Amino acid sequence: MQFGVKTTEDVDVPVRSNVAYIRYFPKDGTYTLRFLEGYDQWIAYYEHYSEEFRCSYPCTAVAPEDCKDCPGCQLADKYPNEPSKVKEARRGKKFLVNAIRTDDPDSEGYVNLYKIPGGLKESLELNWHRDGSMSKREYNILRYDNGGRVAYAIDKEDPSSFDLSLYADKLADKQAALMDAYEYRWNPSKRAAAQEARENRKAAASVETKKFEMKPKVQEEDPPFDKGSVDEAEQLLSQEEIRAMTIDQLTVWFRRAGVPIPDTSDQKVLAETLISAFSD
Repeated sequence: MQFGVKTTEDVDVPVRSNVAYIRYFPKDGTYTLRFLEGYDQWIAYYEHYSEEFRCSYPCTAVAPEDCKDCPGCQLADKYPNEPSKVKEARRGKKFLVNAIRTDDPDSEGYVNLYKIPGGLKESLELNWHRDGSMSKREYNILRYDNGGRVAYAIDKEDPSSFDLSLYADKLADKQAALMDAYEYRWNPSKRAAAQEARENRKAAASVETKKFEMKPKVQEEDPPFDKGSVDEAEQLLSQEEIRAMTIDQLTVWFRRAGVPIPDTSDQKVLAETLISAFSD
């Protein structure tokens, strides 16, 4: 299944093996991003939001006439007397792009997918045309409340040097991320697995286990982000606490310790790899 379309049809976007969760801009907050792809490599797609499951997911339709084949679009016809389903049937346009966040030490250097709302798209596209690149400068993006409506503001930093090639093999697969979001909404077993994982993390966090000192391996070659010293990474954590971490939390600890991050989205594999690194 293919979601959305490329923003320009003359650019061939390679398929990536890396999968990432889709990030959004929080209320009343500012993110500073360095985009890793030009506007011509973004994916334009429509999105539904489920109040029942508290999740966004992509619409399978591109053109309005295709809405008859999208389960989200059909909810209003199937449940005309349920306001939440009627609301879910509405869709909004979004744009998906790989970027790194540079204003948060725990996120800096880590590639994520960000969904760009339509209100931001035109300003960013204009800057892309002017600069000839989306990676030439950083962008401060503010989301705020404007009389009950969500609004955005952009503040551009001055152009600065940036080696885009360092991230060429770290770009996340947009279609895989969209498929994950779609399956979470429509696949009960996927939601059940996610709920079970959350409950396991809560249970593990409440269990007192033996502590061990983390002694991370020193990476011979610095990664493209500031890894910090080994002393800064040494902490007291239990194995159960590591196994209860989310993928994002595990990634932070990989970076802090200077341990190479495995090319996988399997939380269990990441946790056991980190435990092994700190136990050696």
